Amino acid sequence: MVYTNKGPYIVHLNQYAYLGKGKTIHCAGQIEYAGHEVNDKSTVVGGLQNIKSLCGTVLPLSVRNGLVFLDMKIPTDAEVDKYPHIILTNDDTWDPQVLDYEHDPSNEYANSFPEDDLVIDSRFNATGDLILNMLDQENMENIDPSASQPAINYFPQVDYAEAYTYQHITPYDVKPQKIN
Repeated sequence: MVYTNKGPYIVHLNQYAYLGKGKTIHCAGQIEYAGHEVNDKSTVVGGLQNIKSLCGTVLPLSVRNGLVFLDMKIPTDAEVDKYPHIILTNDDTWDPQVLDYEHDPSNEYANSFPEDDLVIDSRFNATGDLILNMLDQENMENIDPSASQPAINYFPQVDYAEAYTYQHITPYDVKPQKIN
């Protein structure tokens, strides 16, 4: 039995490895393959942390020590008769290989992304090193570190006068500070 946004529900978990004691491992893919929406990303990092069933019932997930749990309890016979039921996994023999998929190992994977999604900041090279050139030195007052804020969450706070001396600074030479 689980508690949902609509009250208690009896959950059917077919083809599960559960011995009747302790914890079981939920396979998000198995639940999704049955047609439900699994949002197992923690709310701390912007996720929904729930399972939305085909009928719209929302089952909350808990995150403890970085692992996702569906809090459940064994229902009594009276509860089985009293509460509605949700079938979370199919009754067919579960074959996890039905979810197998591999991306093209060539560079075509990278080429499949639209160009307009890319944010290119000419102050950084392909490995993320900050590059300062002569133009930067001449226009030091025009350098705006906040221009990179939408593209990255952290921007190194650099003493630009000192950086010009080196002409090339690696990420190890600066201390990142979180942008609010």
